[in-house]
Amino acid sequence: MNKTVAVNEEYFRVVHIMKCATSVLLLEKEQEKKISEIKEALKKIDWNKLIENPVHFLRSLGFTRWDDDTDILLLPVWIWDAVPEGTALYSISGNEYKKGDIINFDTRFGVIAYGIRHPELALHKIKENQPCGK
Repeated sequence: MNKTVAVNEEYFRVVHIMKCATSVLLLEKEQEKKISEIKEALKKIDWNKLIENPVHFLRSLGFTRWDDDTDILLLPVWIWDAVPEGTALYSISGNEYKKGDIINFDTRFGVIAYGIRHPELALHKIKENQPCGK
């Protein structure tokens, strides 16, 4: 093989890698910018007003009830930055933690294993457990 041809092939391979890398890095920077914008927007959410909404509204945002015997709505991953530091959160085992404590951020089905207690679910649970006619 001619040395000039080998150099040209290497040159084009490097140029191709450079163009790919540039595209990826620009995309990464764009994503970082978008993520930063999203996090800033999330910080502007009025958390207390948000969680006062009915359960069906919160479910439409990705909050998920842990099980039928609890009043815990698990948090969707995307909402984490909107949760104020110090907010009471409840694990799937019912233990209370505060945002800022060490929390396992393991996710399943788009939610973390911590959530909020919702009064609508607590009332529903009480009604279900009452004897008939009361």
